[in-house]
Amino acid sequence: MAGLVGTGSNDIVIDEAFVPDYRASSFLDAFQQRSPGQALNPAPLYRLPLGPMFFYGIAAPAIGAALGALRAYQEQSRSRRARVDGVKIAEAPDAQVRFAEAAAAIGAVRLQLQRNFADLMAQARAGTLVTPEQRARYRFDASRAIDEAWQAANTVIAASGGTAIFLDNPLQRAVRDLLAIRVHPAGNLGRASRSYGRLAFGLENEDPFL
Repeated sequence: MAGLVGTGSNDIVIDEAFVPDYRASSFLDAFQQRSPGQALNPAPLYRLPLGPMFFYGIAAPAIGAALGALRAYQEQSRSRRARVDGVKIAEAPDAQVRFAEAAAAIGAVRLQLQRNFADLMAQARAGTLVTPEQRARYRFDASRAIDEAWQAANTVIAASGGTAIFLDNPLQRAVRDLLAIRVHPAGNLGRASRSYGRLAFGLENEDPFL
C-alpha cells in the first residue's frame, strides 16, 4: 500500500465456514440503533449508531495525521533555510500564511467532530434515537474533516521544498497516510454532501450507510 502500511490490510478467505444465526448481526440494525446488544447493555456507549462511529473512526486518524504534518512543518521551518538564497523559512511570509491556514482548517474540523460526538453521547444517555437527518449531517462532517485534513497536509508539504518527499521526512508519511484515508468511502465528500442535502430537503434517503 502507498499509505497506512502498518494496518496490515490483507484479505483472508475462509472456505466452507458455517456461521449460526446467533453469531450474525445486521448492519442495518446497527446503523439504526436496533442491535440486539443495545437491549442488553444499558451503558450509553452501546446505544450509539454505527454510522457516525464508523466514519469518525476514519476521520479522527486523518485529523491526527494532519496535525502531525503541521507540527513537523512547524519544527522544520524554525531552523530550515532555503537552499538557493539561504533565507530562513520561518521569516518567509508565504510559509507563515500556509501554516496559519492549515492550522485553522484542522482546528475547525476537529472542533466540529468533538461537538458532534458530544451531541451523540447526550442522545445516547437520554436514550433517544439519532434521526436520519442527523446521521446524514454527522457523515458529511466526517467526510469534510477528512478532506480538510488532506488539503491541509498538502498545503504544508507543498511549502516544504524537495526534502519533504525524502523517506526519512515525516511529512511524506503523513501525506501518504492521508491519501489512503481520503480514498476510503468515508472520505467520499460528494456522496456525503448529496445525502445530507437530500434529507435536509425532505427527500427519501438513498444512502445505505445511514
